[in-house]
Amino acid sequence: MILPPGEDRMERKHPQPTAAGTGLSHRVPADFLWKAATTIALALAGVVLLGIAGLAAKVLLATFAGLLLATFLLALRDGLARHTPLSPGWALTVVILLLSAAFLVGGWLLAPQLATQIEELGQRLPQIAEQTETSLRQSGWGRQLLIMVGSEQTLQSLQEGLGSFFSATIQTFGLLITFVAVGLFIASNPDLYS
Repeated sequence: MILPPGEDRMERKHPQPTAAGTGLSHRVPADFLWKAATTIALALAGVVLLGIAGLAAKVLLATFAGLLLATFLLALRDGLARHTPLSPGWALTVVILLLSAAFLVGGWLLAPQLATQIEELGQRLPQIAEQTETSLRQSGWGRQLLIMVGSEQTLQSLQEGLGSFFSATIQTFGLLITFVAVGLFIASNPDLYS
């Protein structure tokens, strides 16, 4: 930027509106702009680091849970290997297959009940929303609240809520995969950590 003669490169002129509508100029020191930009950058970096720390804490917790899973699997493996002629590797395979089968059968038995409950919830939610709206319309502050929360805002908040739900679901599945992967890896290679 080419500055007129006499202008300092470290300062910029910004018009300041006055009551009469004319613009006066004052100088904003460049060191102030640098400090403001640095403060904003540090604040953003702090927010990002807090988010990373929160995710790292969840991953560490899933890893620790994986260690507990490995300990559980190894205890079952050792018990099975002690009471049967199976080697430790085959005993671990049998334990994993039996636990997987138990979870699949449990899920298969609970799936119809869970589907029924979800269907009932889906049918009852509109009724609950209608009852809530009726209750709110009966009071002055409730009517004000309904006026403030328009249908467009409600739709937008519903979309944001669904986005948050799906994000949390994906994160939970990722942590569950970490938990199982760490548990299975350590259980299958316990000598690496002895």
